[in-house]
Amino acid sequence: MARHSETRKKLLSLTDFLTAFFVFSLVTVAFHEYLHATVAKLLGGSAVVHYNFFSGYAVPVGLEGWKLVLTAFAGGVGCFLLFLYFFLWWLEEPNDYYVRLACLYWLGTQLVYGLAEGLKFWIGGIDLQLASILGSLFGVVLVLLFIEKSPKQKPGLRSSRKFL
Repeated sequence: MARHSETRKKLLSLTDFLTAFFVFSLVTVAFHEYLHATVAKLLGGSAVVHYNFFSGYAVPVGLEGWKLVLTAFAGGVGCFLLFLYFFLWWLEEPNDYYVRLACLYWLGTQLVYGLAEGLKFWIGGIDLQLASILGSLFGVVLVLLFIEKSPKQKPGLRSSRKFL
């Protein structure tokens, strides 16, 4: 009976992670492109956004030089900051452990991809497909490092918290 209970806990944990991962992936693409468009508009230009559920792109219109570079940095760096906020402050409950892992993956992915987008328009020569792959790998590494550093307790319980 105990083995069945342990298997059930693992399946629920995996379900939590996969659900959070899927929801974050949908939200990330839309928010990333929205940030490009918003910054373009704030800087006096505009952007045409093309979006489907798992990918999208924004085409800035009427921007040159540093304004175009800033618009390019905005999507990934803005998403990185959002996920950093979620990871550090918003998701603090012990039950949020697996959601935090999914958040950590997207945090790393958006940081690398956002920097690559900005650098492509700043200095050129950046392959965004390669940046996407490297960003995904970086996200996986962050998740694995976080799991490694996590206490060997029940999922989500942090040793710094006192439970009565």
